[in-house]
Amino acid sequence: MGASGEAAPVETRGARATILASARREILVAGWQAATSGRVAEGVGVSKALVHYHFRDKHALLLALALGAQEAIRERSAKAPRAMEREHPVDAFSEWVESELVAEDVRLALQLRHTSSAATNRAADGALADFRRAMTRQVAAVFDSLGVSPRVSIALVSELFGTMAVGLASEPGRAPHESRRALETLWLAVLSMAD
Repeated sequence: MGASGEAAPVETRGARATILASARREILVAGWQAATSGRVAEGVGVSKALVHYHFRDKHALLLALALGAQEAIRERSAKAPRAMEREHPVDAFSEWVESELVAEDVRLALQLRHTSSAATNRAADGALADFRRAMTRQVAAVFDSLGVSPRVSIALVSELFGTMAVGLASEPGRAPHESRRALETLWLAVLSMAD
């Protein structure tokens, strides 16, 4: 919204999205500390003044990124096919985790959870919590689909997979097949102890 309460022109919304994309790239490559307004502006060929027009300060920019990551994780989670709807639920689970890793919102949230802004930290933690809730639903769906039960609680198994996925997200440049292999190996171990 503009200062008068009217909707921002299309060009302004586009500039905001472009600035957010530049800041996101900068953070994923060099961390949140490196995402200065000058570097973000340089990354998309705009002036620092335009960055400050859209984001009054670095905290506002980081908060917008953390909230965007949280929203993206929620949207994808709501649309994700449940593993039980697939013939091969472990494959479906692995594909879902791979898609989350490729999207890099979990990795972005990991980068943003220790900024100097409490609001950004809360939003980043909220994004990670949303991812873990989605993980619990997906893990439960795999067990339901296979008709087996874990010998420990679903929450504990989900935490195990969530921790692995967060660990995989924190390692940029990992080949998708390596992540998939790690997830499937963990599933083999967990399912070998299922009832």
